[in-house]
Amino acid sequence: LYDFTTSDPAYTKKLSAKAKRKNVYYLDAGMTGGATGADKGTLRLMIGGDKRTFTRTKPVLEAFTTQLFHLGPSGAGHTMKLIFNMVVHTNFLVVCEAGLMAEKVGIPLSAMINVINAGNARNYASERRFPDHVLSGTWDARSRIYNLNKDVGMAVALAKKMGLPVEIGSSTSGYLKRAIKFGMSETDFSRLYQELRHI
Repeated sequence: LYDFTTSDPAYTKKLSAKAKRKNVYYLDAGMTGGATGADKGTLRLMIGGDKRTFTRTKPVLEAFTTQLFHLGPSGAGHTMKLIFNMVVHTNFLVVCEAGLMAEKVGIPLSAMINVINAGNARNYASERRFPDHVLSGTWDARSRIYNLNKDVGMAVALAKKMGLPVEIGSSTSGYLKRAIKFGMSETDFSRLYQELRHI
């Protein structure tokens, strides 16, 4: 049984132990690639759980993925997905802030994105999210702010349980919580760029 959700790793471990008592192998498999990757069959999976089961079932997973990462025991896949999402969503928000700064002094957003993508500041948000969903005017990144808030909130909570400092992740979580209070729970997250100055 593969669980492709974004979930609390502590709960994942409980489910895995419960499944094992029933003679069922349960593996957590956080996904990346988004809605586009799901459409094209090019997802990447971050997997935790029994390695022999993973190896045996790999051909099934390869039918709709391009990369598979077995990361360790139960919970490792869901932990990595939370870390991954915290990084991705923090990157998006910092590019939003940068864009507002650029536009405030008269630098076109598209010009700023071109400069960022020409150097070390480039990231997925600058290379794909902004060109494809913001600059295009389509505002269709195909994920709700509700999802971002949930995922980053879970990552921050996990880091705090570990006793780790998570100031930057907490700041991202704070922005997303404010967006929810602002009434944007069901809004496509690409529209954060339009509203960030008001949140």
